[in-house]
Amino acid sequence: MRRILSKRGMYLFLNGMSEDPPRNWAQNLIHKLFHSDYDDRLDDVVYKCRESSKGLCAKFSESDLRMSLNSGVLHTIQLILTRDEKIASKRQVDKSYRFFLDVMWTAFKQSDHQTAHMLYLSLTHSILTKLKIKVPKRAYEQLEKVHAQYGDPTYQKHIKFWRTVRSDDILPSLFAFSIYIARRRFMNREFEVKEATEMMEIFQYLEHRHCEILPIYNQKPLTTTELLKLSTQLTHRAITK
Repeated sequence: MRRILSKRGMYLFLNGMSEDPPRNWAQNLIHKLFHSDYDDRLDDVVYKCRESSKGLCAKFSESDLRMSLNSGVLHTIQLILTRDEKIASKRQVDKSYRFFLDVMWTAFKQSDHQTAHMLYLSLTHSILTKLKIKVPKRAYEQLEKVHAQYGDPTYQKHIKFWRTVRSDDILPSLFAFSIYIARRRFMNREFEVKEATEMMEIFQYLEHRHCEILPIYNQKPLTTTELLKLSTQLTHRAITK
């Protein structure tokens, strides 16, 4: 099987972190018997995205967080549109879209809401929705379920959900929390700002602060204009073929 991720994708989602997900002997046996190369890549990316979400949670109070979150979305879109820094073929775009859809859905099922939300925002961005990407039938239901979890644009639904969380295995959407806090602060609803901020402060005291953050979040921010240019080139290439 040809690799699913480009060289740049491998760096941004995999090579930035060196540790492999731990497996006991039984898991390893099942893994060898039934897993494909695609499953291997999916497992690795989902695991390392989860570790990265933990690291991001620990730096929630830092001033450059929103820039990091936006970088994750825009660079994921760039990866879908390109292949080793060149415009991707239509087939490659379709494959990349399906791969990140699978990462999103697996992360969502594993309660990594940061990764799920980041990829939802990438896959539903207008730059991609305007392209004629061959989307799997399951995509619409999965995207809708992820969308319904957070309650944009206010994200009050995710904050309400977080009041019920009693497990370290559930990771919040930093997009939802940061936007919710900003909106509540603008409305001078300081009690709600304080409550949401305190929900996130606990991550500064957990071991999550030692988790590595994927390079996808630390790249120089792209602009929408740059992505539109890539999208236009992709469309033109498809028409002229």
